[in-house]
Amino acid sequence: MANFILLMNMGRRIRFSVAQPVVIMAWYTSAIMMVVLLIIFRYTQAGPGRPGFHLSQAYYYGALATALYYVIPTLLAITYYGASRGYYTKEFKLSPSQRTLTLQTIIFFIYLLGGAAVFARIESWRFLHALYWADFTLLTIGIGNLAPSTHLGRSLLFPFALGGILILGMMIGSIRALVLERGKQTVGHGIMIFTFNTMARHASDSRSRLYRYIPHLDQADKESERDRVRKEMMFLRTVKRIATLQRRWMSFLISFAVWMVMWLVGAAAFWKSESSQSWTYFKALYFSCTSLTTIGYGDVYPTSTWGVSFFVFWSLIAVPTLMILISTLGDTVVHGVREFITFLGEATVFPEETSTRGVHNAFIKHLIRGTTKADRHRRQHESAPSTGQHSSSAHAEDASWGDLRSYHRALFSNLHRLIELAVSGEDKEFCQDEWDYYLRLINRSGPLAAILHGSLSSDWEDSDVKKGHGPASGQKHKGGLQSLVQPGSPLLSGQTEAQWLLEAVAKTIKYELHKADPSFSTNRL
Repeated sequence: MANFILLMNMGRRIRFSVAQPVVIMAWYTSAIMMVVLLIIFRYTQAGPGRPGFHLSQAYYYGALATALYYVIPTLLAITYYGASRGYYTKEFKLSPSQRTLTLQTIIFFIYLLGGAAVFARIESWRFLHALYWADFTLLTIGIGNLAPSTHLGRSLLFPFALGGILILGMMIGSIRALVLERGKQTVGHGIMIFTFNTMARHASDSRSRLYRYIPHLDQADKESERDRVRKEMMFLRTVKRIATLQRRWMSFLISFAVWMVMWLVGAAAFWKSESSQSWTYFKALYFSCTSLTTIGYGDVYPTSTWGVSFFVFWSLIAVPTLMILISTLGDTVVHGVREFITFLGEATVFPEETSTRGVHNAFIKHLIRGTTKADRHRRQHESAPSTGQHSSSAHAEDASWGDLRSYHRALFSNLHRLIELAVSGEDKEFCQDEWDYYLRLINRSGPLAAILHGSLSSDWEDSDVKKGHGPASGQKHKGGLQSLVQPGSPLLSGQTEAQWLLEAVAKTIKYELHKADPSFSTNRL
């Protein structure tokens, strides 16, 4: 009942305030009933007075289920409390990755249990033994102490294994996407703010060691608005690259720590459960490692009822952690090794015309700013978003914006180009001339920095337009370096540059439409 009500709540069929208390109480009630049953069975059927009886796998599966029955409602209670205090929304709005993972998990467990039932019938196994076999088969561990022996069983193994591995692969991909999604939302914001504050101190201190590697912000009062915006844009990009790198390493370290916990804790559990086989802790570590890495030699395996039951539970959690760890390696360690090999080659075997120290400084700048010679060459010849002609003619076209018709034509023309870029998913970085062009397009008569600081990119609602606030007014711009970390700025918007500019241009068009016709409501769009 609790699962059904929770599913209805996630599907928005039952209100959050009604469903959550019922689900929490149902789960806790189930947990209490399970504990009572386990205690009664333990001391009446397999107690000291019944030496001939031993606890079966089903008993230990029940104990593991009871633990989950306590963990799940506790997490739901924390969520319900946070929602009642305003920390979370009172609605389940599942993202595509969450919805996909939920369905894939249900399908995988139906496939696992159904396959175990079929092979138990064919091979004359007990169902829980067949579940143990299906688990290490679909997880590609292949311990080998249990295998089908009939012709029919071996024949059905082909489609069963291939189908299960395919479902498992899709499920792990969804888990990775969900972990990355949540990491960007929870960890990414805090790291971005911390990195911004740290880099701002270095960018304003000429005595800092990083001062020559990052854009300088200590001479803003002596520069024109165009030069100041240019440096702030370069500074934002530098902060974003470093924060992204830090977030990736943070994800890798968390994944590695979780994998180590699963390895060490799993080994301790197997060491305890297989004490009758005289397992040492090192032997348990060896078995956990070969299982966790899906090597599965099969020379060591659990035989106790508690060890087999725990193995099924543990492997279903531990193996996906390895896959997530491997996926984070590509964004961190592998990328760093590739960059180091490139640097080593330029400094030794394939030296450039610059000195070794120059190569070293260029390498540090590349890590911080994320640019290579090929990138710089490409950006020098890069123009506007699509085929782009206004990189070279930005100022000439800017001058023609005195004509309102030309200005509106430019807005809709660039809207189409930016839509193409945003839909393509390309993370394009615009050159400075393009940013100058777009900032003036968005805020034709106001200060350029107002757009960059996010003061005009998040509040262009009907109420603001009616009060005279909008892209051309600049009335909401407060300025200051700290305004670069406002939620509407390019740094914290969570969007690519093309997506951010597309939203800003669309809001500018809404403002222009309302200005041309005051009866027009921007809420129509």
